[in-house]
Amino acid sequence: MEVDAPQEGFPADIFAQTVPDVMVCPICHGVMRQAVTFMCRGSHKACETCCQQWVKQMTPATVLLIASSATLSGTNSQCVARRSDSFLLLVDHPVTPTVAQRPCEWQGKLEDLARHQTQECSQRVVGCSHPGCTHRCPACALPGHLDACEWKPVPCEKCLQMIARKELPAHLGTVCPAVEAPCPDCHQPFQRSALDAHRAQCPEAPLPCTIPGCDAKITRCRMADHLATASAQHLACLQVAFERTKAESDTTKEALAQSLAAQQRLQDEVDDLTVEIIDLEEEVNVLRQQAPSRNALVEQIRALLISGKCIDLASDCISLKIVRQSLEEYFGMDLTALKGTISEIVKQMS
Repeated sequence: MEVDAPQEGFPADIFAQTVPDVMVCPICHGVMRQAVTFMCRGSHKACETCCQQWVKQMTPATVLLIASSATLSGTNSQCVARRSDSFLLLVDHPVTPTVAQRPCEWQGKLEDLARHQTQECSQRVVGCSHPGCTHRCPACALPGHLDACEWKPVPCEKCLQMIARKELPAHLGTVCPAVEAPCPDCHQPFQRSALDAHRAQCPEAPLPCTIPGCDAKITRCRMADHLATASAQHLACLQVAFERTKAESDTTKEALAQSLAAQQRLQDEVDDLTVEIIDLEEEVNVLRQQAPSRNALVEQIRALLISGKCIDLASDCISLKIVRQSLEEYFGMDLTALKGTISEIVKQMS
């Protein structure tokens, strides 16, 4: 099984001096970064990230070829790595960074490389600081770009506001309050900030006639003459408007009268229903007063049982049907209900 070789180590060509073979990672073949040592017989070393990737891919039959031609074979448990101090030897090793544009002439220690590449290197890629610009270029070319950037804020020559260079023509054409623009009615030049106030009083601004029904549009300066010379036309317009308003008023009155009539009919129905409800409540109260109470019925049946009238009544009847009818007529209730009441009385007496 061949192990993938992620380029995690430092490229060898960035160092000003020849790097010893013991500092070369046998996996990525770069100068070891954060080196670790395998806990094996050969104590081989590799980049920490390379070691982690290798351990994930290896099997018990994995064989790793080391640059020194030594062979390491073993199982997962035999290839546990521990951090090595060998990477500390590289700290004082002078390096020269390599960039895509052109070589940087800086030379220094490996421990200073990251800071140089991110903060000091003239070939590092940086972004433009102007809002809206996405351009990126080497740091050495940034000053020239900042001067020529189309997003650079520049002062407007009219209102002195800071506007992006590419948006300046649109600002001058439609937004800038200090630019003079002609009034669309009288065609006199005014600053854009004062144009709205002028149009509110412009004598050449077209206005609709104030007489209802007149569709004429007259300039402000000629409105008085129009009102004075078009009296007959305005009188006819007012007559038409009056007739139209009167017809609308009559229609509204008729609809209102119909609505009031419908409301009165509903009110009459409500009053009739209220009277019927009161009458029904009175009838219910009368029936409740006339109906015998349960206790009175129980006492009546108890008295009949004690006096023996029920037995005499049964012996006087020829058939059970007559007895049933007689009992129901006598007690004024169904025989089944009477039996239940009698059973309750018998239980109470016992």
